[in-house]
Amino acid sequence: MSHSASIFSQSLWYPPAWWVKAFDEELAPTKNTLAYSSSLQKRSIWPPLDKGELNLLLVILTSIQNELLHQTEYCESVVLEIAAIGKSLPQISPQSKKTLERLFFSLAQIKVVDDFDRKSSSNSYNISGLPIFAADNIRISTDGNTSLELKLSPHSSEIVFGICDLYQELSRHHKKLGLISTSSHRPLFGLWRSAWLDTHGLEGDYFLLMERALNWEHRRASFEGHVVGSIDDFFKCFTSQKKFRQPKALEPNWIEFHKSLARFFRKLINHGYLTAHPADNLDIAALPPKPHMVWQVSPLRLSAALTQSYLQNAARNLLFRHSHDLSVAEVFWRTRAQPQWREMLRTFLLRVATPRNAHEKIYVNNKNSCIILLPLLFIEWTSRLNSADLLPLPEDISHAPITELLSLEGEIEEILQRYFAFEEVINKNILYQDAIFREPRSTYALLSLDKTSEAENIISHLFSGAAFETNVVNMPLKPVSQTSAEVSPRVNMSPGSEPTASSPATSQFHKLKKLAADELKKITTNSPKAYENLKNTFFSSLDDSGKQLFFELRSQMSHELFEGHLQRRLIDFMAKNPSNWSKNNNQKNA
Repeated sequence: MSHSASIFSQSLWYPPAWWVKAFDEELAPTKNTLAYSSSLQKRSIWPPLDKGELNLLLVILTSIQNELLHQTEYCESVVLEIAAIGKSLPQISPQSKKTLERLFFSLAQIKVVDDFDRKSSSNSYNISGLPIFAADNIRISTDGNTSLELKLSPHSSEIVFGICDLYQELSRHHKKLGLISTSSHRPLFGLWRSAWLDTHGLEGDYFLLMERALNWEHRRASFEGHVVGSIDDFFKCFTSQKKFRQPKALEPNWIEFHKSLARFFRKLINHGYLTAHPADNLDIAALPPKPHMVWQVSPLRLSAALTQSYLQNAARNLLFRHSHDLSVAEVFWRTRAQPQWREMLRTFLLRVATPRNAHEKIYVNNKNSCIILLPLLFIEWTSRLNSADLLPLPEDISHAPITELLSLEGEIEEILQRYFAFEEVINKNILYQDAIFREPRSTYALLSLDKTSEAENIISHLFSGAAFETNVVNMPLKPVSQTSAEVSPRVNMSPGSEPTASSPATSQFHKLKKLAADELKKITTNSPKAYENLKNTFFSSLDDSGKQLFFELRSQMSHELFEGHLQRRLIDFMAKNPSNWSKNNNQKNA
């Protein structure tokens, strides 16, 4: 069954980072200089495509994403019908239809290119790149419909999804294959589907600037969705259009520029991307060093639920591949290579990949679209805890209560029960998830991002099957912040829980806030460990919607801005729960 039509009912599309970079490269090409031929050899995809072709490629890629996201088992290929894609495109011109067909039948020739793929000589470049697909096969049915079967390579899903499975990357690193993480070094890029399909020419350039400010540049400036962008960037897009260029002797055409922005912003309001207050969305703030523009994105666009659902289904697809090819799982479970253990591992991975409920999350991810699959982390930690042949776990993990869940012994239902409890503990502790990526020895998967010779030695040692020897592989360990598996009573984040101006408790509450602010300042300055513990207590107290909000803000704000918002929340939390920090303070002074 084809799911191509369903892509046009989705609110968000997720173009891979390499597609966004390729579009950026087309915004201001130097076609009138000798440098243009050289710039072609430095493109993010090969062969280079213009903006119209990239737009159509995105439609095809999104169709492929949906085919992969709807798979319920491991598949070696995907099948697309060009007629289904063409009919779904709004008002496609005959010329665009021909371009769509040409792109459709040349998908297997398109490669993703990154810096490691270019080897320059004195006068030329040798461009290899990673093909998106291994091969293709054209099918013509009895009723005349044409479809294309695309054979998947081991990295096809990750390239199409725009994410990197760090366990697969570990295997690629060992085999000296092309690495996905180098082309997935940006956060996931959400693109509001209805607005994008309704953009024309200059509007597309404007819209990518706005989505870039939200997705990649951490320009979000408030909980309410205000985003800041440079007017210069928008004006450069405006003047790059030939019909808006002015003679050098004349002033820039600011009036036409402002009109074009106003028209486009009204369109975005109609598509539900911006709030329904045009005055708010045309606010121009003279922020140093150059003028900036502020707009307010709608709550629906800011919701993290769609992105989490996309990542969860993408992770499930990657887990199907691991269940088919057990090479990564077996490298950890090396002492039990018998057929019955292989079958147990395969059954375990398939059962975990089966959808259970809306709140499950089988992955942890960093800000740069690199994910660690929790079932494989469960296998790795279990093996490292019980095997002298592998790198020992850091002490703060090996001595933590979560290790009581680490076992692959017993019936499959018992193993699944322990894993689901493990998954819940990880997912309920934001700081635990941060620690997995912050501690470089928490998992072998992170070694794929480490370019040191030490990491190379450890990876080679892992895949060699040799016993671990501390005098052969030197492994400096850094502590992981230990977090409790216990969850404190839920606290809602809504502002309504704070005492009102007419409440008798108002005066006392404001006094507590002042004391809390002073204490927080001392903690952040003098006791980083106490600050981490306070944050962990606060995050554990949040309900599911509160946790989701903080996940969302953390991915969209700069670190400094997020910390500022977090500390204001911490002061409120401390004022409402004085026993938490006053008790810790007393213990510290004892």
